[in-house]
Amino acid sequence: MTGKVPSSVGELQGTLNQLILEQRTLLPFQSIVSHTFKLLSDRIKKLENKIEKLSNTTVQNSPQCEEVSIALPTGELKIEMRKISSKTTLLFIPQNQFPTFNFVGRILGPKGSQLKMLQDVTKCKILIRGFGSNKKTEITDGVKSYQPLHLQINIEECLTDFETKSRMDDCISQLLPYLIPTDSDIDTLKKLQLKELAALKSSKQSPTVTKEKINHIRYSPY
Repeated sequence: MTGKVPSSVGELQGTLNQLILEQRTLLPFQSIVSHTFKLLSDRIKKLENKIEKLSNTTVQNSPQCEEVSIALPTGELKIEMRKISSKTTLLFIPQNQFPTFNFVGRILGPKGSQLKMLQDVTKCKILIRGFGSNKKTEITDGVKSYQPLHLQINIEECLTDFETKSRMDDCISQLLPYLIPTDSDIDTLKKLQLKELAALKSSKQSPTVTKEKINHIRYSPY
């Protein structure tokens, strides 16, 4: 009997979690069942791509939409969030409100080091998506994307509902300071990133992210 084919992001995520658990079970025997392990890895990758694509197509139609309000001296900054599933949330970057501010560069850091740090700290997969992210993600299947610039947060581990919610909430709270436009004269994070970039150019070393960077992310008026 043929089972139900999962179609929603939530159902696909459930199937993905099962496959990841199977993969972990086979990991100690990878050399013995290498072919099976490869097939499983390929299936996981395809499913991840399908979830990402389905998430992107439902950006405009997601009913679970909320706003985070942040008080600024110049007014109130509203950042929109859309919950695609318990393990996938879209956090929209206020690029339209501040068109000259380089949010993407601030989040990425030198050679992507800041984004890597954020993923390590939050234990979430964080993707920059939508118009203005980069040339590759702006075009899908030959069609230019006009989705608003946003961060797609994915939790890939199999966790309890409480653990999933706690991790998602923590990740959002870690990301929000990066979405507050800050004047370059008082932006300590930007100064640290520029300092690191200059060091990289002179030494050609790999970028590093220290606790100093994390601790210097502070709210400052635009």
